Amino acid sequence: MLFVGDGSLGMSLAEIETAVRERTPIAIVVMNDCGYGNIKQEELHYFGPRYIGVDFTDVRYADVAKAMGAAGERVTQPGDLQAALARALASDVPYLVDVMIDPAQNVWDEPI
Repeated sequence: MLFVGDGSLGMSLAEIETAVRERTPIAIVVMNDCGYGNIKQEELHYFGPRYIGVDFTDVRYADVAKAMGAAGERVTQPGDLQAALARALASDVPYLVDVMIDPAQNVWDEPI
């Protein structure tokens, strides 16, 4: 199982096609906050609310995965996550679970 943010997935998105071609039944869980969340939080921490190039449009990663021959679904409610993960782990093809998370959540709560 792979856990990845949407920004990191965007840098390696083509590897889903590789997993499909090689018949690798990997479960991919994308924590999707529609941007480079960690970089945005770092900018806020060091420079205040001045953001450059860190916000994305709403990319539907499950649909992108399906276009490459994988399976996938989007999760928007916490109560739906467990069943989606079970489907991903039971799949015999690469399966992407696109988990929408709150972009306002900040992991930079502690001073550096």
